[in-house]
Amino acid sequence: MKSALLAALILAASLSSALGQTGARTLTMNGEGEVRAAPDSVSLSAGVTSQAPSAAAALAANSARMQSLFAALKKLGVADKDMQTSNFSVSPQMSDAGDQTPHVTGYQVSNDVQIRLDDVAKLGTALDALVTAGANQTNSVDFTIKDSAPLLTEARGQAVSDAKLRPRPMPKRRA
Repeated sequence: MKSALLAALILAASLSSALGQTGARTLTMNGEGEVRAAPDSVSLSAGVTSQAPSAAAALAANSARMQSLFAALKKLGVADKDMQTSNFSVSPQMSDAGDQTPHVTGYQVSNDVQIRLDDVAKLGTALDALVTAGANQTNSVDFTIKDSAPLLTEARGQAVSDAKLRPRPMPKRRA
């Protein structure tokens, strides 16, 4: 029994030593790959900011203009799933009278719509329609590629090929 336990301990120590040597060496390779493609879709954010003496009046004005924006987008063929309201806020506007106690002078309502267009060529027409319908702010325009997976695969392949062509570094050894 003692000899079996001793043999197991020696085997464990040998295995631990062998694993330690394997883990002591590291080889790292780097490669680069780049693929470019024209964007085929665009996301944009536009909206309306309205001001009025009361919150109710500011909300009503903003809602009416936002409905005009949605109607204009639908007229362009933008699907409901490609439009989403975002960044809605109602803020009191305060007086800026120097030595007087500040007081509410009115309200500001801001509301944005996020839009996705599957055709980049429709961007100019969509922006014109939004401004005509009452949008008074454009927050962002982002060009994207609908299906980037094949491009990523190609870039990875280039990176692997590039890594294979680079000089091989010497393995790092622990002291």
